[in-house]
Amino acid sequence: MPHQNYFRAPARGFTLVELMLTVAIIGMLSGLVIIAIKPSKQLGAARNTERQVEVAGILNAVAEYTNDNGGVLPAAIPAWGANVSCLTASAAAYGICRSNANCSSGVNLTVLTAGGVYLLALPVDPLQADSNPLTGYQIGKDANSRVTVCAPQAEGGASIQVTF
Repeated sequence: MPHQNYFRAPARGFTLVELMLTVAIIGMLSGLVIIAIKPSKQLGAARNTERQVEVAGILNAVAEYTNDNGGVLPAAIPAWGANVSCLTASAAAYGICRSNANCSSGVNLTVLTAGGVYLLALPVDPLQADSNPLTGYQIGKDANSRVTVCAPQAEGGASIQVTF
């Protein structure tokens, strides 16, 4: 009598679920590797987002101050010189000072922080050195009194500026 084999060897190959899990895991790992390879790009983008928020906050404070003072801008905001834009302007002439105490050059906007009405403190660019008396942001107005605030230290070729 021939011998019957009641036990079969398991079928060879992968199931569809196993293949899908493998592809998903490889996809997640490759995504992490790409992020790990270019952390400076990711960090630069995060700092640029912070700059966009801070530039908009400064301009919003200027707008609120102007509305509360009968349409009069803060006196310290300088007019742009000929052929000067916010991103090409001199920090000594258009850079916003961190405080009144160390504002020998630059724009003194401490009227925006007085009493914490418009800003609690002037924001500082994420890469600005602590020893620098300027915030890393610049401000100026054109002939029509339109105010522009910008972040000249934006990374990755970004242009960050807003106008009111």
